[in-house]
Amino acid sequence: MSYGSYGGPRHGGGRGRRGGGGGGGPRHNHPPPERPEVKIKRAIIKFGDSDDPTPVDELSRAAEYLRDKLPADAAAVAQGFKIGICEEPHKIPYYATLLAIVSSGTLQEDSSASGAANLTRPVLEDLFKAFQSSLDALSWRDIRFFTLFFAHLTNLGMINTGSVVALLQSYAAVLDEPGVSQIRATNASRCIGEGLIRAGSSLNSSHSSAVTDLVAAIRTYHDSISDAARALYHPLPSLTLSSTPISPKKHTNYWPETESSVIPQILRLTSEDRMDVPSVLVPPEVEGEEKVGAEETGVEWWIRMYDDELTPSPATPLGYTLRTLFVDMINIYEVNRKEGARILMEIHRWLSPGTFRLEGDREATGIILQNCLIEAVLSQLFHLPRSTLKLMYHAALINELCKLSPQTVGPAVGKSFRKMYSLLSSPDPVDDGAAGLDTRLAHLFVEWFALHMSNFGFAWVWKEWVPDLELPEYHPKRGVMRRVVDYETRLAYYDRILKTLPGPMADPEAGVVPGQAPGPTYAYEDSDHPHYQVAAGLLTMIKDRAKADEVTAHCLKLARSVPIQHMVMQALLHVGSRSFSHFLNAVERYLPLLRGEAGSDVSTSEKNKEKARIILCAAGEYWERNQQMVGVVFDKLMQYQIIEPSDVVDYAFELSAKGGGTPGLSCERWLLVEAALNKANGRVVSAKRKVATLNKQEEDRRARAIANAGGIGMDVDGDAQPGTFRKHVFFTFTNSF
Repeated sequence: MSYGSYGGPRHGGGRGRRGGGGGGGPRHNHPPPERPEVKIKRAIIKFGDSDDPTPVDELSRAAEYLRDKLPADAAAVAQGFKIGICEEPHKIPYYATLLAIVSSGTLQEDSSASGAANLTRPVLEDLFKAFQSSLDALSWRDIRFFTLFFAHLTNLGMINTGSVVALLQSYAAVLDEPGVSQIRATNASRCIGEGLIRAGSSLNSSHSSAVTDLVAAIRTYHDSISDAARALYHPLPSLTLSSTPISPKKHTNYWPETESSVIPQILRLTSEDRMDVPSVLVPPEVEGEEKVGAEETGVEWWIRMYDDELTPSPATPLGYTLRTLFVDMINIYEVNRKEGARILMEIHRWLSPGTFRLEGDREATGIILQNCLIEAVLSQLFHLPRSTLKLMYHAALINELCKLSPQTVGPAVGKSFRKMYSLLSSPDPVDDGAAGLDTRLAHLFVEWFALHMSNFGFAWVWKEWVPDLELPEYHPKRGVMRRVVDYETRLAYYDRILKTLPGPMADPEAGVVPGQAPGPTYAYEDSDHPHYQVAAGLLTMIKDRAKADEVTAHCLKLARSVPIQHMVMQALLHVGSRSFSHFLNAVERYLPLLRGEAGSDVSTSEKNKEKARIILCAAGEYWERNQQMVGVVFDKLMQYQIIEPSDVVDYAFELSAKGGGTPGLSCERWLLVEAALNKANGRVVSAKRKVATLNKQEEDRRARAIANAGGIGMDVDGDAQPGTFRKHVFFTFTNSF
């Protein structure tokens, strides 16, 4: 990063080669020059991204550049720091150090330049305001990042320790709120704990009793988590609770070890002009506000893939600091996985020297960066009750990491595959007596495994799984084999996957690969079928795009012995089997016909469960050899309100009961139930939004009426019958279903 002539041309220019014919040289459409404040912000955001071995080598140049911009451009400098703090958490220690150097006027310890501190005072004041804005919005991640920044400034002597202790105590007050939600308490405790990890030594030296109380508050919250919550979100023994309490080792002697374990300490200054973090109160949660997100339970378990020699335990200061840093960066860089993977692979530049094992040194010991990264990504993918982000992002991020360093990341991914596969039959029970891998995690493992294999030619050591073919048919490992092959077939094609498998697995009798490629099964294909002629006539009408009322009239003329609902559904699926767009066109063209045959009357909201069951059975039979298409068809039938989510749930459980095999839902049936539940919940959320919009419109109407009448003796409901609005809201809500 250049701080002198920042933003200027990199190369000197001469005149461009002129064109012929007297037209002069070519016209260059140069972009408009950057505004000065944009240059300043970009210089701060790009700090440390140069080719210097470590960001420490860039501190002096960056400080000199910023010192020239202050105090005139304090607002731009503060905005640059705010963006860097909230979007580049790995740079927070260096941002604090950079600001301290600008304030002190030198990179030497225990020194202070006269008047230099006044340069950074307006910057800090603006950052305090930005922190207050994040606090008002309850943006917990930004609140936590600002807290870490203030903790580092405390170590550097720029902020009074008492004000930081008061800040942490305001978070502790959240833990004592009556009826506090678990997610709110978890966020507050994380702010306290991570602040103490950064500045525990400085705070403990002058406020030991307050620090002891803060540690006790975290411990009390941790102990308050109910046993039911622990059992529900603790599916296997190798998971570690993220809020594990601090070791019984006396924390008075623990803070120096905690700070130096991973967080770089470039220098410590003795500033004579320290500032105070303003006193704050964490605002209460808005009543009725919906909490949407993967961490809504407030209980988080982190999965362990490797031994302590390869990755540190999250229960240690080193492991916790690294895991939270990696998780924050993974979530932030969702919008740019390539840049996120590059920065993660270079994260060692921003941490204390010796944190990770040196690459290429076979005799070196210590934790391995690549294993830590893969474990952090998988801890978010295998997060219960649901992943923090989409599976596609986690898989793509791991793919980018493999591209950057295949020799080191590849083995780490392979070990994680074997670890998850081995857990499918783990004999070690958890507290409630259950053993093995949680079914939700097993499903995510299958999807990720197949997706990752598709990026690397489906090359895997399949012979490792061959001995497990001797296991019972419904053993979890056998189920994973079948689903892996099914998902890989969706990502490629049947013959391609068949060639990658060893002989014992490719044999249809092994129960891993189906005997034929996925495809439709039209019930009326055989000319010997008793209803072949009737079905052929109906299929011809649909292929010829006859009008819906004509097809309906034709169906009414058929004999009662003809399975009309079954035949109509199979005919539409057969016409639409060529592609997804063909299927949608057929459904939309004959939507009234389908709703009538499914027993769904939108105008009267009357339902015929038996007709809906026949429609679902017809679709399930048609795509019996392609369960993915069953889910797609059912989803569209629910979307067009041809069937209801409750019909799908009934179908899944009824089919499972008739199967005669192991009781319970198969993986495919459970996916149908999950999709139906999500569809029903989505309709509830949509109805709530409509009701909220109507309430807002009514409030605005009342406010306008009062304003127009001058606010005196105005009956705002004079033009409406009593209860009219409530009835309108009620009908809006019920019609959503």
